Amino acid sequence: MPPKKNNSIPIGFSNVGNSCYINSTAQALWHTPVIKQWFCTASMLKSIPDAQNDQAIAFSMMQDFLLLDAEEKKRSEENILCLSNTSKTIHTSKGKLPISGSNQEDAAEFLNMLLTSIQGLVAGVDVNIPMSSEGKALTFEDIFVGVWYKSSLCISCDELRIGPEPWTTLTVPVTEKTTLLESLASLVEPESFILENMLWCNKVQSKKDHIRYNSLGKAPQALIIHLNLFQSDFATGTTSKVNRTLDIPFDLNILHPCIGMTDVKKNYELRAFVEHRGNTLNDGHYVAYVRSGSDKWFLCNDDEITNMAKEEVSATLSQNSSTDNTPYLLFYQLEC
Repeated sequence: MPPKKNNSIPIGFSNVGNSCYINSTAQALWHTPVIKQWFCTASMLKSIPDAQNDQAIAFSMMQDFLLLDAEEKKRSEENILCLSNTSKTIHTSKGKLPISGSNQEDAAEFLNMLLTSIQGLVAGVDVNIPMSSEGKALTFEDIFVGVWYKSSLCISCDELRIGPEPWTTLTVPVTEKTTLLESLASLVEPESFILENMLWCNKVQSKKDHIRYNSLGKAPQALIIHLNLFQSDFATGTTSKVNRTLDIPFDLNILHPCIGMTDVKKNYELRAFVEHRGNTLNDGHYVAYVRSGSDKWFLCNDDEITNMAKEEVSATLSQNSSTDNTPYLLFYQLEC
């Protein structure tokens, strides 16, 4: 009798030379169910053209995820896979991509590049999955894209300008705040633009003092949060890491203040996160913690997969400031 399949254990990814930022990001994407289903659907579509230039990284990742999906379905024991298509595309890009194949790269920069590449690749192609509770087919924009509304009020003439600003990863500052919710709340605090920072007023045709208000106009199915751990010193040209305690919950409840609408509560659950280990952006190591199966957590350190108790994961999410192992990218999914 063949051994029983255990598909809840993640498949490890080979490190082919400073590729931990690729491996950890791919694990987190794959273990966010709505993202996984979207990738599986998109990878099977014959209407998606062969990638050109900056869209090549998206096409390569789709090919690797298609292989990963097949490997998960057929395996009988823990396997190791190489994300060879993605790695080859990066290694042979010859300066056409903002990252190289031989250096340690920023996982957040890679993720943003990948999502931008995917959005361009599937533009004009129907990639819909029936995942919403209302039975609505979900598009790339439904799953990945959130929208800020930036409202600028001129103090002199009361002119109000409102403009949308889409995003796929929500960058959150790591400052003196102690919880993720407090850090998120800081994003909607009013900002003053006065004196040398005045903004242009169309009504009076000159720069005037303004107050800017931010509100979340649209929240995506997959809420990807980038904790801004690294601060640049432009005088010295160096980047330092901010190691502060930040309480990160498994369940995240946020308000969705739409302009002209009442607040809508959004409940998200943590499905995965990428952790940075080290002191600076250009060195160290990336690993992923992923939730697989009903509520099992695993540490994915390239090709090494370790079962983790939820209490251990909770402790990792609330690391004190004395450690260099810090959550960096958080992958939440909207609860049904």
